[in-house]
Amino acid sequence: MPQAGSLEALEQFQHELEDVLRRAIFGLRDGSISSDGLDTFRLGYELVRGEIGMHRDRLERHAGRDDNDNVVIVKTAHSA
Repeated sequence: MPQAGSLEALEQFQHELEDVLRRAIFGLRDGSISSDGLDTFRLGYELVRGEIGMHRDRLERHAGRDDNDNVVIVKTAHSA
């Protein structure tokens, strides 16, 4: 999965993943995908879905933050 730099891009990945899932279900119905094939697909689907969720959480946590938000000022005995 390419790095999504925004929540909108991540939503697009999510929609594409759901489209692939729909096509896999149709394939199961029409016989072009076996139940074993669907089990294999499901493992990959769950992995990608989890990655999307973690990436979404990371983007939401860091939304609106500046790089300076991570700066910590430490006073030492010499500076106090």
